[in-house]
Amino acid sequence: MKKIYTAFLFVCAISVGNAQKVYLKQSFDKPTFDGTTTFIADGDFYGPTNGGLAYSSAFSSPTPDSTQFTYIGTSASSIGVDSIVPDGNGGYALMLEKQSGASNAASLVRTALFDSVAAPTFLKISFDLTPGEFSASKAANSFYCTIGVLTDTMKSESSATTLNTRLAISPNGGATNIFRLRDPATPATMGVDSFTTGSKYTITYVLNNGDTSLYHTYQAPDGTLDSVLGGHWDAWITTSGGVSTKELSGRKIVNKSVPMQNVRFLVTNGPQVSYILDNVLVTDGAIATLPVSLSKFEANKINNTTATVSWTVANAVNVKQFEVTKSIDGASFKTIGTVSFGTAKSYSFTDASLTTGNSYYRLTTIDKNGSTHYSNVVAIVNKASGIAGLSLAPNLVRNTAVLSISSAKQDNIAVTVYDFAGRIVLQKTIAISAGNNRTSTDFSSLKAGSYLLKVVSSDGSIQTSRFEKL
Repeated sequence: MKKIYTAFLFVCAISVGNAQKVYLKQSFDKPTFDGTTTFIADGDFYGPTNGGLAYSSAFSSPTPDSTQFTYIGTSASSIGVDSIVPDGNGGYALMLEKQSGASNAASLVRTALFDSVAAPTFLKISFDLTPGEFSASKAANSFYCTIGVLTDTMKSESSATTLNTRLAISPNGGATNIFRLRDPATPATMGVDSFTTGSKYTITYVLNNGDTSLYHTYQAPDGTLDSVLGGHWDAWITTSGGVSTKELSGRKIVNKSVPMQNVRFLVTNGPQVSYILDNVLVTDGAIATLPVSLSKFEANKINNTTATVSWTVANAVNVKQFEVTKSIDGASFKTIGTVSFGTAKSYSFTDASLTTGNSYYRLTTIDKNGSTHYSNVVAIVNKASGIAGLSLAPNLVRNTAVLSISSAKQDNIAVTVYDFAGRIVLQKTIAISAGNNRTSTDFSSLKAGSYLLKVVSSDGSIQTSRFEKL
């Protein structure tokens, strides 16, 4: 029987080095407070729940900078309240509270343009939220994250001329202290899972107001790549334990003609309830103009002189063709073949010049405007001993990641992780077989930061890879 040795990366992203643009960044910690200033540089203001005042006017001096909120408001009768409360970790957060009534609200808004030239077509919004307790009778009360051309009023922004779209965090069908993410469009759609009040969650809201025929790829909260079609949005929720779930997928934007000029956080409608907000971040999505993402990239050894390189496209935007490149040292790559992009999802190329030793393969994607982008590297070991092609997926690790490596023989490899200062923080031995190996590896004991992964075989072959722990 002919043996086939395979080296592959399970999830591979063609990436570019675009810098993330921050449109808004706001926390509510309190370094100083003089008792009179409505708003200071990092976003501090006080409300009646801790002896301060309720505010319903524009910010006073100093003026917030270009990445902060520009308006905090309550209802005219202060039935809706914005106030600073402890966040439980030695800092502070913002509580938006609805005390009574049906038409009043507590809110805050970024009223300045996100971009001085034009409103963006893609936004990634994340924020920490702790829903307060409520009973079944308070089912009408919701927290809204609203996008559009918003005014400094305390009403729900539902006008056809001001609303692009909005996400709601709502009580779940009248159940006590249970909520879900919700698309409040008609008909309203609830997220998949139910969550309990009193716990902090991170909500991630991803909006694509661009061409309705094109996808935009983004870094998902679970560390993988995902994509959303133009004219649609996704919503994720991440628990305090770091588990991320996409609760709403591909929901339609209400009115694409309304630009994504600013954002409003709002508590309105229904009886008393409160929501605690913190760590608001609005960016352009971190990974822009990605032409393609791959769900599989493989290099298969057929015999001592032949290998097959194959890949499967998950999402593709503006792609013209692929170039298969090869290296014998893992550094200098030469093109060995070209494959045109078409309607198919799966592609392959045969390398009839496999040589003894390590062979490294990388895919170059060329888009229609001539830009080039590179995949990660996969390898084949075509010799009696040694290892090659170490990779870790995802490269942004929360708790576990898949370690992939190709080996010439069955072996026990030493796995060592070093922190940024060069200290050993994790060591283990993993048994591998000849050919490709994929092992789920636990990194939950590591603190957030940058690390170097080093793998050494019994014959002294070394492979390294860098990764980030979230």
